[in-house]
Amino acid sequence: MSIASFEEARENGIDELVLRVVRQMEKTCIFIDNSNLFWALRTLGTDQKLDYIKLKEVLSAGRPADVRFYYSEPQNPQTEEARIRLEKQKGFYHFLQAGADYQMIKLPLYERTTDDVQTAFEKGLDCEIVFDLCRLSLTGNYKTFILVAADQDYARTVKKIRDIGVNVEVAFFKSARISSNLLKSASGFIDLDKYREELFSYRLSETGS
Repeated sequence: MSIASFEEARENGIDELVLRVVRQMEKTCIFIDNSNLFWALRTLGTDQKLDYIKLKEVLSAGRPADVRFYYSEPQNPQTEEARIRLEKQKGFYHFLQAGADYQMIKLPLYERTTDDVQTAFEKGLDCEIVFDLCRLSLTGNYKTFILVAADQDYARTVKKIRDIGVNVEVAFFKSARISSNLLKSASGFIDLDKYREELFSYRLSETGS
């Protein structure tokens, strides 16, 4: 059974000191599907900014953790506005890597034109995450994976990885909708709605962004 917090430990009669010692031995890898997370934040409609350092703390819960952040980036922005937005995004991604010790995995953001309207779309991000989930599950380096995603497409992979002995917890905002099949396939669920006060610590207007 996966214990997601010290509160749950108390409810299950497990001493917090014992849990801390066990947690320090439980190497964890966190996989963040930025596409899923981005749309969840839009669905929540909050005017506050997600604290990614606090997100890592909440998810790791005292365990040593590597964080893999999967995102797509435009290859050739066509307008000045798009170029400025891309530069801001690059600054943010650099902060995650240098300031929060995130491992950044970049995929190209493709563009297609329909009726003279150009739209951007992602391709292969979920496949990249599935590949890394499978690859890293075979190394023996991790006891637990934490997947920050909501898509049903991950359910089968999660179940297969659990079958070979690696715990896979799913973390997401339940209020933003998450696949029931994905939840059923996981070892446990971390509802980020319960940590919203910690995760959204300041408003967008306070940062000037």
